[in-house]
This record gives sequence, structure tokens and C-alpha cells, in this order.
Amino acid sequence: MKEKNFEYSPELYVLQVNWQQRLDKEKPFFEKIIKAGNVKSLLDIGCGTGHHAQMFSAMVQAVTAIDPYREMVDFAAANIVKSSNVKLINSGFGDFMEKVSAGFGMITCLGNTL
Repeated sequence: MKEKNFEYSPELYVLQVNWQQRLDKEKPFFEKIIKAGNVKSLLDIGCGTGHHAQMFSAMVQAVTAIDPYREMVDFAAANIVKSSNVKLINSGFGDFMEKVSAGFGMITCLGNTL
């Protein structure tokens, strides 16, 4: 387990954001980019609770969503991500990219990831 510089829980993180309002605002922006680029696959780095990954699942054929914290990935799988075209992976970016052989049409890194 990687050391955290702050303590949080996925349940508390979810409460910090009005997810419906945020996704409603961001959705047209991402739809425009995905359509213009004919994006079929997307990598969501630092997917957190999975809200964006779930939104992207309706826009592309395949979403790979990674997060270095197991509790976030587990929360996303149990509570948010319901689409079969989303693959949730507990991994940091560096570790993940060392194992990737195929490319992605789009890579996102949203919210408080950086």
C-alpha cells in the first residue's frame, strides 16, 4: 500500500462533490471531444470513485479506469460503475503504463488527481 499524505474515505470523498451537477456540466464538453476524435477507448487516470468512468462508458467502447488506492476502486465497483465496458484497476500510472501494450484514443486525469 502506498503511503497517503492525507486520510480520506471514498464515502466522504463522494460527499464533497455534487456529482450530478458536475457531470451534467462536463458531459457536453467530453462528448464533443470524443466525437471529434472518434475516440473508441479511454484511460481514466486517478478514477477515484468512478463517476467519470461511468459517464465515459456511454461515450466510448471501452474505458480503463485506474486508481492507486484499493478502497477507491472497490467503492467504484460496488457503488458507481455499473457498465460492462469499464475495467477498474488498482494501480498507479507508472506501474500501469509499464504493462500496457495497446494505446488509448484518449487519456483523462481529472479532479484532484495531480
